Amino acid sequence: MENPEINSAIEQIPDETTSLAAAISAAQSETPTLHPERKERLEEFSSAFLSMSVFDVADFWMPSTSADGVHNLHHVFSLSSDDNNTSLNYFKIGSKNTRIQGWAGAVGRAFCSGSPVWSNNTETIVDAGRAEAFAIANICTSLAVPIFSSGSVSPSCVLCFYSMVRSDCVPFVLKFVQQALRSLWLGLESLQPHESIGKDLWKDVAPADLGEMAADLEMQKAFYQKKRPYDAITSKHVSRLDG
Repeated sequence: MENPEINSAIEQIPDETTSLAAAISAAQSETPTLHPERKERLEEFSSAFLSMSVFDVADFWMPSTSADGVHNLHHVFSLSSDDNNTSLNYFKIGSKNTRIQGWAGAVGRAFCSGSPVWSNNTETIVDAGRAEAFAIANICTSLAVPIFSSGSVSPSCVLCFYSMVRSDCVPFVLKFVQQALRSLWLGLESLQPHESIGKDLWKDVAPADLGEMAADLEMQKAFYQKKRPYDAITSKHVSRLDG
């Protein structure tokens, strides 16, 4: 004999296939997408910058808002200067499987503050979900740059670079990287070059060129740090002549 109450309860149990499909659909709707052309430009810039600068690996993050209003940053892609480096590969895998909350690590701080983060303080740059990956890859420095769409008050994404050596912030390098990434996000064709450059020359500028320019600035910083001050050299020679 059928029991109406039991039958009603069974009908309310969700079908496993339906529940799984709903979960997948919800996850897909929450995960943001990046336009292929933008992705290509950002990857080209990052590869060139990593190949010549002190930074070793980069990853790109885009935000979504969960049902409870919490901002989460989702991994979109990662690149490294050496695909054969086991530690860096582990870091890339760790990034791919992580979701970063607002104010967590350099990425979360850059997104929520709207300001870039260039730091070698582990308490500032490490997010909890990737703490082990940071340690294994020996990440000492992070440079996280929020990128804004035109007219937007909140970042559209964050591109973060990581280095296995300690590197202090270089303001003019940071400013150049910020400007270059915004240009790449909006599209180089939408920008008006300075009159000293000329439109014809600007047409030949590629994302990789901007990445190499940023790395050149970073290398110049290291070069100038190693140079002895002119006054010190002069004083040394004068003292020898006086002797």
